[in-house]
Amino acid sequence: MPELALFVPPLFWVNPAGEHPLPLTTITLQKVEEGYWQPNPQLLSSLPLGNLASLRTYARHYGAQLAAKGRFPLMIWPYHSMLGGIGHALVSAVEEACFFHTVARQQQTRIELKGSHPLTENYSVLRPEVSHDPQGRPLGAVNRALIEHLLAGDCLIIAGQAKSHCVTWTVADLLREIQQRDVQLAQ
Repeated sequence: MPELALFVPPLFWVNPAGEHPLPLTTITLQKVEEGYWQPNPQLLSSLPLGNLASLRTYARHYGAQLAAKGRFPLMIWPYHSMLGGIGHALVSAVEEACFFHTVARQQQTRIELKGSHPLTENYSVLRPEVSHDPQGRPLGAVNRALIEHLLAGDCLIIAGQAKSHCVTWTVADLLREIQQRDVQLAQ
Protein backbone atom coordinates (compact mmCIF):
# COMPACT_ATOMS: atom_id res chain seq x y z
CA MET A 1 0.00 0.00 0.00
CA PRO A 2 2.57 2.62 -1.00
CA GLU A 3 0.35 5.71 -0.91
CA LEU A 4 -1.65 5.02 2.20
CA ALA A 5 -0.26 3.91 5.55
CA LEU A 6 -2.28 1.04 6.98
CA PHE A 7 -3.17 2.81 10.21
CA VAL A 8 -4.63 5.85 8.48
CA PRO A 9 -7.81 4.18 7.17
CA PRO A 10 -10.62 3.57 9.68
CA LEU A 11 -9.97 -0.19 9.76
CA PHE A 12 -6.79 0.19 11.85
CA TRP A 13 -8.50 1.85 14.81
CA VAL A 14 -11.28 0.69 17.10
CA ASN A 15 -12.92 2.27 20.16
CA PRO A 16 -14.18 0.43 23.27
CA ALA A 17 -17.60 -0.03 21.59
CA GLY A 18 -15.91 -1.82 18.67
CA GLU A 19 -16.54 1.06 16.25
CA HIS A 20 -14.07 2.33 13.68
CA PRO A 21 -13.54 6.09 13.34
CA LEU A 22 -15.26 7.92 10.54
CA PRO A 23 -13.11 9.39 7.77
CA LEU A 24 -11.68 12.81 8.68
CA THR A 25 -11.57 11.92 12.39
CA THR A 26 -8.49 13.27 14.15
CA ILE A 27 -6.88 10.75 16.49
CA THR A 28 -4.85 12.55 19.11
CA LEU A 29 -2.13 11.08 21.29
CA GLN A 30 -4.34 11.82 24.29
CA LYS A 31 -7.20 9.70 22.91
CA VAL A 32 -4.77 6.83 22.27
CA GLU A 33 -3.25 7.10 25.75
CA GLU A 34 -6.72 7.21 27.33
CA GLY A 35 -7.60 4.03 25.44
CA TYR A 36 -10.44 5.58 23.47
CA TRP A 37 -8.77 4.72 20.14
CA GLN A 38 -6.73 1.54 20.05
CA PRO A 39 -5.19 -0.47 17.22
CA ASN A 40 -7.45 -3.16 15.81
CA PRO A 41 -6.05 -6.51 17.06
CA GLN A 42 -7.46 -8.29 14.00
CA LEU A 43 -4.78 -6.63 11.84
CA LEU A 44 -1.80 -8.16 13.66
CA SER A 45 -1.25 -10.81 11.00
CA SER A 46 -0.93 -8.05 8.35
CA LEU A 47 1.65 -5.99 10.21
CA PRO A 48 5.36 -6.36 10.94
CA LEU A 49 4.72 -6.35 14.70
CA GLY A 50 4.59 -9.46 16.82
CA ASN A 51 1.84 -8.81 19.33
CA LEU A 52 -0.87 -6.43 20.48
CA ALA A 53 1.35 -4.82 23.14
CA SER A 54 3.92 -3.92 20.47
CA LEU A 55 1.17 -2.54 18.25
CA ARG A 56 -0.17 -0.37 21.08
CA THR A 57 3.34 0.84 21.92
CA TYR A 58 3.81 1.73 18.28
CA ALA A 59 0.50 3.65 18.14
CA ARG A 60 1.55 5.76 21.16
CA HIS A 61 5.03 6.29 19.70
CA TYR A 62 3.60 7.40 16.37
CA GLY A 63 1.22 9.89 17.97
CA ALA A 64 4.03 11.27 20.12
CA GLN A 65 6.32 11.66 17.11
CA LEU A 66 3.67 13.54 15.15
CA ALA A 67 2.97 15.82 18.13
CA ALA A 68 6.68 16.50 18.63
CA LYS A 69 7.12 17.51 14.98
CA GLY A 70 4.20 19.93 15.20
CA ARG A 71 2.96 19.09 11.73
CA PHE A 72 -0.35 17.25 11.67
CA PRO A 73 -2.07 15.02 14.19
CA LEU A 74 -3.12 11.61 12.94
CA MET A 75 -5.99 12.05 10.50
CA ILE A 76 -8.22 9.20 9.38
CA TRP A 77 -8.59 9.44 5.64
CA PRO A 78 -11.17 7.83 3.41
CA TYR A 79 -9.63 5.13 1.25
CA HIS A 80 -7.99 6.91 -1.67
CA SER A 81 -5.08 6.70 -4.11
CA MET A 82 -4.63 2.98 -3.57
CA LEU A 83 -1.90 1.58 -5.80
CA GLY A 84 -3.53 -0.11 -8.78
CA GLY A 85 -6.81 1.76 -8.35
CA ILE A 86 -8.33 4.50 -10.44
CA GLY A 87 -7.62 7.06 -7.73
CA HIS A 88 -3.91 6.37 -8.14
CA ALA A 89 -3.97 6.68 -11.93
CA LEU A 90 -2.91 9.81 -13.77
CA VAL A 91 -5.75 11.83 -15.22
CA SER A 92 -5.66 11.73 -19.02
CA ALA A 93 -4.43 15.33 -19.45
CA VAL A 94 -1.42 14.69 -17.17
CA GLU A 95 -0.71 11.36 -18.86
CA GLU A 96 -0.76 13.09 -22.26
CA ALA A 97 1.62 15.79 -20.99
CA CYS A 98 4.00 13.07 -19.76
CA PHE A 99 3.96 11.41 -23.18
CA PHE A 100 4.56 14.77 -24.87
CA HIS A 101 7.46 15.51 -22.51
CA THR A 102 9.03 12.12 -23.23
CA VAL A 103 8.83 12.62 -27.00
CA ALA A 104 9.67 16.34 -27.14
CA ARG A 105 12.61 16.17 -24.75
CA GLN A 106 13.57 12.60 -25.51
CA GLN A 107 13.70 11.97 -21.80
CA GLN A 108 11.80 9.40 -19.79
CA THR A 109 9.12 10.72 -17.44
CA ARG A 110 9.99 9.87 -13.84
CA ILE A 111 7.14 8.53 -11.73
CA GLU A 112 7.65 8.40 -7.96
CA LEU A 113 5.62 6.33 -5.54
CA LYS A 114 5.50 7.77 -2.08
CA GLY A 115 5.60 5.65 1.00
CA SER A 116 6.48 1.99 1.20
CA HIS A 117 5.93 1.04 4.84
CA PRO A 118 2.44 0.32 6.19
CA LEU A 119 3.24 1.91 9.55
CA THR A 120 4.07 5.45 8.50
CA GLU A 121 2.39 8.14 6.45
CA ASN A 122 4.13 10.03 3.69
CA TYR A 123 2.40 13.34 3.17
CA SER A 124 5.54 14.62 1.47
CA VAL A 125 6.93 12.61 -1.42
CA LEU A 126 10.37 13.40 0.04
CA ARG A 127 10.13 11.87 3.52
CA PRO A 128 7.92 9.86 5.87
CA GLU A 129 6.10 11.56 8.72
CA VAL A 130 7.68 9.19 11.25
CA SER A 131 10.97 7.64 10.22
CA HIS A 132 11.69 5.17 13.07
CA ASP A 133 9.74 2.78 15.23
CA PRO A 134 9.93 2.86 19.07
CA GLN A 135 13.08 0.69 18.98
CA GLY A 136 14.82 3.03 16.53
CA ARG A 137 14.44 0.77 13.50
CA PRO A 138 13.89 2.68 10.24
CA LEU A 139 10.41 2.84 8.69
CA GLY A 140 11.38 5.02 5.77
CA ALA A 141 14.04 7.46 4.73
CA VAL A 142 14.43 10.82 3.06
CA ASN A 143 14.27 10.31 -0.72
CA ARG A 144 17.69 11.83 -1.44
CA ALA A 145 17.74 10.60 -5.04
CA LEU A 146 14.53 12.46 -5.81
CA ILE A 147 15.74 15.60 -4.02
CA GLU A 148 18.91 15.62 -6.13
CA HIS A 149 16.89 15.02 -9.28
CA LEU A 150 14.53 17.91 -8.48
CA LEU A 151 17.33 20.31 -7.58
CA ALA A 152 19.07 19.60 -10.89
CA GLY A 153 16.12 20.99 -12.83
CA ASP A 154 15.67 24.48 -14.21
CA CYS A 155 12.01 24.75 -13.32
CA LEU A 156 9.71 22.67 -11.13
CA ILE A 157 5.97 22.31 -11.21
CA ILE A 158 4.63 20.55 -8.15
CA ALA A 159 1.03 19.43 -8.24
CA GLY A 160 -1.08 16.83 -6.59
CA GLN A 161 -4.11 15.95 -4.57
CA ALA A 162 -4.58 17.45 -1.11
CA LYS A 163 -2.89 20.83 -1.27
CA SER A 164 -3.36 21.13 2.49
CA HIS A 165 -1.20 18.09 3.22
CA CYS A 166 0.71 16.32 0.47
CA VAL A 167 1.52 19.21 -1.83
CA THR A 168 2.22 21.62 1.05
CA TRP A 169 4.63 19.28 2.85
CA THR A 170 6.41 18.30 -0.35
CA VAL A 171 7.03 21.97 -1.14
CA ALA A 172 8.04 22.71 2.47
CA ASP A 173 10.48 19.78 2.57
CA LEU A 174 12.02 20.75 -0.77
CA LEU A 175 12.32 24.38 0.31
CA ARG A 176 14.08 23.29 3.52
CA GLU A 177 16.56 21.30 1.42
CA ILE A 178 17.15 24.29 -0.86
CA GLN A 179 17.66 26.66 2.09
CA GLN A 180 20.23 24.32 3.62
CA ARG A 181 22.24 24.43 0.40
CA ASP A 182 21.77 27.90 -1.01
CA VAL A 183 19.58 30.55 0.62
CA GLN A 184 19.69 32.66 -2.57
CA LEU A 185 18.26 29.79 -4.61
CA ALA A 186 15.23 29.73 -2.30
CA GLN A 187 14.45 33.30 -3.32
